[in-house]
Amino acid sequence: MSAARRVVLVTGASGWLGQAAVEMLAHSLGPRWADRVHCFGSAARTLELRDGLIVTQRPLAEMSMLPHR
Repeated sequence: MSAARRVVLVTGASGWLGQAAVEMLAHSLGPRWADRVHCFGSAARTLELRDGLIVTQRPLAEMSMLPHR
């Protein structure tokens, strides 16, 4: 996946499965992971993952505002 330029949307990012997915994506995609991974959930909030990584979750309603690629 690291060679691809695809964008990844994680819904339910504040749940345990969503947090685990974001953590794995961040580690596998490298330092610019946030350019490709977008986190969404029921409300806007800041998440701190187990490894200390800080992630911004946007509300699901904003998902439609992402540019289409």
